[in-house]
Amino acid sequence: MELLMDGGFVKPYFIEELGCDGLTCADIAKSLGIAACDVRKKLVTRGFIERIDKQGYKAKTFVLANKTNGVEFNEYALDVDAAKFFVAKYDNDMGDAYQAFLISLEKQVTELDVLTRHDPILRSIAETQRLRLQQILIEKQIKEHAEKITSLEDNTSNMPLNTIQKKHLKKLIDSTGYAFGDPKFIGRIQRDLKDYFDLSTTNDKWYHIAQKDYKKALDFVRSWGLDSTRLGF
Repeated sequence: MELLMDGGFVKPYFIEELGCDGLTCADIAKSLGIAACDVRKKLVTRGFIERIDKQGYKAKTFVLANKTNGVEFNEYALDVDAAKFFVAKYDNDMGDAYQAFLISLEKQVTELDVLTRHDPILRSIAETQRLRLQQILIEKQIKEHAEKITSLEDNTSNMPLNTIQKKHLKKLIDSTGYAFGDPKFIGRIQRDLKDYFDLSTTNDKWYHIAQKDYKKALDFVRSWGLDSTRLGF
């Protein structure tokens, strides 16, 4: 991933392991001009993981492979508040400058929030982003449950959707419908699902889809809005 830089400082960016914007130890090291291994050592040996957790901030550990020799090591990702908290503890000119940089970014976000609340176009853009992020997170949850669901499908493939499948498919249907700006699209998606799987002929409900067709149903909902005729355009 190409990191955004400003005056040599790395800007926070979305980190999947965190589920929000943040920085890794490598990012912090690059900004402070020191070795990444030293940042990781300080984070771990001085108890910062526990201190960050006590403050309600987020820190996640994930495994990376060394680009040179392929040896795996633990990397750490901190959300923005945790990063500011950690950087401040360096208590030197570079640490102070980086902390000030992160605070200035937060101020810019706050100012944008104020503008967004008073501008209808910005509000619309922000709402679209929120809905899209919600859909991404739902799809991530679906992916995380894929292996469990596959195991269930092997044993009961012709039975109707199980509770987990029904829950995640409904979330995807709802977020897709709301993404088009009107809850009425939720009902349309459900009706089209019934037609697609020939459930209308038997007067079954949309969630009576067979477990073996669960992945097909997900793909159908994800691609539903790509057909403009369904939206009445």
